[in-house]
Amino acid sequence: MKCIGRYIVIGIAAMSLAGCAEGSSPELEVYNGLEKVVAQEKQFADQQKPLADLEQQENAIYDQIIELGIKDKKKIKNKAQKAQQLLDERESKLQKEEKSISASQKQFEATEPKIQKLEDGKAKEEALELSSLMKKRYKAYQSLHDAYLHSIELDRQLYKLFEKDNVKLENLETQIASINATYKEVEKKKEAFNTLTADYNKAKEDFYNKTKLKVKNSEDK
Repeated sequence: MKCIGRYIVIGIAAMSLAGCAEGSSPELEVYNGLEKVVAQEKQFADQQKPLADLEQQENAIYDQIIELGIKDKKKIKNKAQKAQQLLDERESKLQKEEKSISASQKQFEATEPKIQKLEDGKAKEEALELSSLMKKRYKAYQSLHDAYLHSIELDRQLYKLFEKDNVKLENLETQIASINATYKEVEKKKEAFNTLTADYNKAKEDFYNKTKLKVKNSEDK
């Protein structure tokens, strides 16, 4: 059996000012920069459900192929080709996701110099902590992205095997074992990324609490 996880990863939380903030301050500049980082990741967040849906569709096709066995090679080839189209769609969405994260990282790097201007010691300490977490998060994302991209390539190789007329069962089993091992690695990297994202969200909230800015989670009413 081929295992496949749902590729839902969490994004950074947006926060809004509870009141109007006039003028400029180091705290306000950092706040504006961090919330621009959130905006850059919108496309990243938008890819999550479609990616999971595509995974589910592809997994359903895989199950159908296995159910067919060797009874109808023409149907198997057609389904294998459809599965590869879904893999292409997943890869396309993954590219959009990576582009969004890259834009987020550039925005975050542009915000970092503003952190050094913070005068409040406790606020600056919190800001440096969230900076450290975000750098780890970007690194974790790249590791997750590479593993997921590799899993797509292994899936593609599997469906090409299904298209062959005289594929050996042994070859299929070996390929499926490789895919399952890769998806386990993807799941581990996804959990690591999600943990760092949650930690970053908490650190950002702690930083805002240390400033004079009054902010609220954008999801709060």
